[in-house]
Amino acid sequence: MRTIHALAMTLTLGAAGAAAADTATFVTILRGQPVGREVVTRSAGEGGPILTSHAAIELPGGISLTFDQRATLSPDGLRIVAYDLSAVGAGRNAHITAEPTPGGWKLAAGAPDSSVPPIAKDLPVQGPSSLVDNNLASHLDLFCRGLRLAPGEKLSTTAVVPQVLMAITGTTTRTGEGAGTLDGKPTETLRYRLEMASVMLELDCRKVDGALMEARVPMQQVTYRLEGYMSDAAPAEAADPRERETSVGSAELKLPAVLTLPKAEGTVPIVVMLSGSGPNDRDETIGPNKPFRDLARGLADRGIASLRFDKAAHLGKDASSLDEEYVTDALSAIAVARAQPGVDGSRVVLLGHSLGALGALTTAVKTQDLRGLVLMAGPVRAVDVMLLDQVSHQMKLTGADAAEIETQQHQIEQAFARYRDPSSVLPPPFMGASARYWKDLLSRDTVALVGASSLPILVLQGEKDIQVRLDVDYGVLRAKVGDVGGRVTYRSFPGLNHLFMPIEGESTGGEYAIAGHVAPEVIEAVASWVLAR
Repeated sequence: MRTIHALAMTLTLGAAGAAAADTATFVTILRGQPVGREVVTRSAGEGGPILTSHAAIELPGGISLTFDQRATLSPDGLRIVAYDLSAVGAGRNAHITAEPTPGGWKLAAGAPDSSVPPIAKDLPVQGPSSLVDNNLASHLDLFCRGLRLAPGEKLSTTAVVPQVLMAITGTTTRTGEGAGTLDGKPTETLRYRLEMASVMLELDCRKVDGALMEARVPMQQVTYRLEGYMSDAAPAEAADPRERETSVGSAELKLPAVLTLPKAEGTVPIVVMLSGSGPNDRDETIGPNKPFRDLARGLADRGIASLRFDKAAHLGKDASSLDEEYVTDALSAIAVARAQPGVDGSRVVLLGHSLGALGALTTAVKTQDLRGLVLMAGPVRAVDVMLLDQVSHQMKLTGADAAEIETQQHQIEQAFARYRDPSSVLPPPFMGASARYWKDLLSRDTVALVGASSLPILVLQGEKDIQVRLDVDYGVLRAKVGDVGGRVTYRSFPGLNHLFMPIEGESTGGEYAIAGHVAPEVIEAVASWVLAR
């Protein structure tokens, strides 16, 4: 069953809360637009309270999903006694049941009225556990009502995920207090952060009884909001007077862009930024984080201009090669940057982050208008090798067993074996990209491009990056290419993740949903290198 974001979850009532209204409605919001509603009803039952709900979601692309659930609670409302869910949509019709056992949970999933027996699984769980389905705000409401944490206190729990028959360990942290209005009346809230593997949710729970007011999944830009509730949002960040709107690209597709120009006497160097894979905007927004905005403003503080722009994919245009994804628009951006008043057109540096680093290297082959390249967390391994590594890592975080990981790895290996086979003319698309795109990406060689370039290059790496790794990406590039007589400079930064932001503990990707900023030492490293060119 396709879900709105990567991890389907369902949380069980942990403690009795104040009685709620018999019926409540939660609105599902995706990227600022309402896409669904869940109507929740609570009623008395013979063995204990009964919670039922119907949720309907309409996703972009004409995908309709419906969820009908029934949960029987113990008489004191503390535990789920039985759980039943019907999920329909995206070409699937699933029936899922769950019940607690002395040592964990018993789950079963199958198609209704099917001759194939349902898949059954007993999941052993130690310590507090919860059922969670991320399509149903009612489950997060139940979870909120049971939370009794002091400011800063953390609760370890296990999420039992019925749709994928998995148990995933995680933590909930009390992060602060908030306020809003419900049907126009002031409402105080307690705020929590729920982290499970690479997924993070922010929960605003009513202070008086714990009822869920709003849940946000920043990475997926999804919000679940109780109808009638309005949060007192934080004031918008002040605009930077050094920034002005412009555009790059062709007459057929203008890409919105931002020029950041510091106040300076004379002309200044300029950095053109290329973001990573996917439909990134000009700021390379990832959850609440905007690393390219951080870089642009930090560079401006140090007397360096910059130009950043929305990728064509952000405007809905698919690419079938690295040239289509990066090079054509990068060349346009370089030309725009060189022509700006106050900019020294002979001192243009191209900066790429993640896959954008490979895009920068590929662009550099096709222009003489660059003073240098900055490669931030640039991939070195072949794309299929990186996918195998990243998928395996994420599956381990979600509690997948060795057999499940091996099955997923086999699917990736089979797909890329076809892409590597020159006799396989039109293999099927995989993971949302065409065969031509994968074949093109497989043909790119970061080591060869860095070694063959005549440009000065600065290579940067976060030492806690789990996507582009210190040992097998950055380390291999440094070992194979070296500094080429001082032309290539390498810098790695302890404690920083793929976004070049400081984190506690190890990276999971879930921390991308926690607001942060690019580390000052990274901005300083880029600035000092650019100014020396």
